[in-house]
Amino acid sequence: MNNSKIIKGVFYDFTQNKNGVSIKKCCASCKHHEPYDNEGDRRKCKLSKKSVDKSDCCGCWHISDQIDDIKIR
Repeated sequence: MNNSKIIKGVFYDFTQNKNGVSIKKCCASCKHHEPYDNEGDRRKCKLSKKSVDKSDCCGCWHISDQIDDIKIR
């Protein structure tokens, strides 16, 4: 399930992981991001090779295994 929200005037996309937890689609929740990038607040995608803000995502976004496993107790 995908949905979008506007928070403080900024448009964000959210999805749910396999446990029904709402997940923001961004570089940090993607399985293709580099864990560290020396570009400050930007990260590089391993697939697209594009550099994006860590709170944003490129078109290659796919939920990471760790984020997909998050549960709310």
